[in-house]
Amino acid sequence: MTTRFDDKEPGNEITVEFDFGPELTTVSSPSVTIAVFSGADPDVASMLIGSPVVSGAKVLQRIRAGLNGVDYALACVATSGTDTYTIGAILPVRERPIASSAVARYITEAQFEARFGEREFADLTANGASYAQAENDSASLIDGYLSTRYTLPLVSVPAMVTSWAGDITRFRLWDDHAPEEVRRRYEDAISQLKQLADGRINLPPGSDGVPVASGGDVGYFSNTRVFTECSLKGF
Repeated sequence: MTTRFDDKEPGNEITVEFDFGPELTTVSSPSVTIAVFSGADPDVASMLIGSPVVSGAKVLQRIRAGLNGVDYALACVATSGTDTYTIGAILPVRERPIASSAVARYITEAQFEARFGEREFADLTANGASYAQAENDSASLIDGYLSTRYTLPLVSVPAMVTSWAGDITRFRLWDDHAPEEVRRRYEDAISQLKQLADGRINLPPGSDGVPVASGGDVGYFSNTRVFTECSLKGF
């Protein structure tokens, strides 16, 4: 069995996990080896820190260093009873791209922190995730809905757009680990944007988003009043 770990940055120290479950409940006598799978690294053996640790059917091993662009092959061998089992894995080492210099458009970092808390913001950006890039991606998604009825860019951003941007950006930063509450708020934001695009809700007056002129006939419905010479007597 072979797996592929997430990319590791050269300067980070991480713990990799070899899971022998669910068939096995416990393992013993583990050993972990590492070698170069692709690329070159003359000091590959020094990446292993200490001995592997057993936790039930899982084996944990600390890893450090590594060279950018090199893929490493790890093998974990453990026993259960009289049987021996092996798990192979590939560990890519890659430098994280430099964070984007994009500027937030609909919700600033300060507004995001005020809405969701400084702790959550710090946790979501701790691994180098770019808040501005996530916010820009969210803003582009919002623009796709706004542009069906309003000219862009908006000169001023109404609170409802800031709220949508916050929930969508938050969901993007959580990525695959988004809890149910974060996912629900994201889905609610998308639902409201669809309602706006369908004309069921509008941006508030004064938000400076000018409705796009329709290509067809537009009907305006009101109580009919006919002004004649007689009806205007007395005015």
